Amino acid sequence: MQSETRQCNKCKNDFTLDQDDFSFYEKMKVPVPKNCPTCRQQQRMLYRNFKTLYKRPSDKSGKMIVSMYNPDVLFPVWDISEWWADDWEALSYAIDLNLSVPFLKQDYELFNKVPRFSIMNTKSENCEYSNFTLNSKNCYLIFGCVENENCDYGHIVWNSTDCVDNLYVYKCELCYECIDCLNSNKLLYSQECESCADSIGLYDCRDCINCIGCVGLRHKSYNIFNKQVTKEEYKKFLEQHPLNDEVSIIYILNKKEELRKKMPARAIFGSHNNNVSGDHIYNARNVQQSFDIKNNGENSRYCFTVNKPVESQDISFSVGVEYSYQVLAGGSSSNSIGVHLVFESNYIYYSDTCYNCKNCFGCFGLRNKEYCILNKQYTKEEYKKL
Repeated sequence: MQSETRQCNKCKNDFTLDQDDFSFYEKMKVPVPKNCPTCRQQQRMLYRNFKTLYKRPSDKSGKMIVSMYNPDVLFPVWDISEWWADDWEALSYAIDLNLSVPFLKQDYELFNKVPRFSIMNTKSENCEYSNFTLNSKNCYLIFGCVENENCDYGHIVWNSTDCVDNLYVYKCELCYECIDCLNSNKLLYSQECESCADSIGLYDCRDCINCIGCVGLRHKSYNIFNKQVTKEEYKKFLEQHPLNDEVSIIYILNKKEELRKKMPARAIFGSHNNNVSGDHIYNARNVQQSFDIKNNGENSRYCFTVNKPVESQDISFSVGVEYSYQVLAGGSSSNSIGVHLVFESNYIYYSDTCYNCKNCFGCFGLRNKEYCILNKQYTKEEYKKL
């Protein structure tokens, strides 16, 4: 099939579907979307409260808790420790499938019955005030916190240690006030940098060490405002402009901005890619119209803040998703459609908050289950027939 231009049902703008799009939808056995990629991303994001926290009582114990859900929501909300306890079973909220009633109406009924955890905090320790946290320890007010330790105040901080006040950093250590940086150590007030260390005020630098206020450098050391200096001159500059002095920081950042205005700007940021389009893409192959793919993507489209997407489309804020479509905040899962907060699971459809499950349809809050529809257990043969 040739490329086809359609009008988005929501924004009314035109968007293009090509042969790879049609092949993917056919493979996944889903209809061709009626909305453009941007509107589909907006629809997923409407389902997600990322950074607003509320003080409210737990609907199980009544104790006051921190929650991403306000007190007026329709569904019950439990403290994270109560939700993960073994004294309840999500199958007890099962609904009998009625084929004469629209499925999404039944799905909605179930989703408002089953308790939800107050914040998304999986396999983490001492991260009570961080949300969407996975495999982390001692983190405070990090939103989108994946495999971190001792990090505070940030948004999308992944695989990092001892970092404070950062936005979109990956595999960093001892970094402060950085944006879109990766594989860096002791980097301060920097943006769009890769594999840099012991530096301050850098923009679009790669593999640099002991640099101050530089823009666009590659494989350099002991540079100040893009000028090569000796080690002694570098030390003298720091003595004259101590980094614990706010005046010094302002001076360095202002000089960096002056330099940045004079330098050519890169069209997109990323490295080690083959046939990609979007921005902030690294180590990827055949990834199109995607943004913030920090590590290894392959044959995927319309992905936003995803680590290792493979053969997938319309994925947001997820880690290790393969052969899937329309996924929000998933991890280590494959062959899923229309899911939210599904981890270490396979063949899950139109479901939410399921862990270590397989072959489930329209389920909520399940753990270690298989062959369930609307949280009701079926045999393998019954499940396949339905």
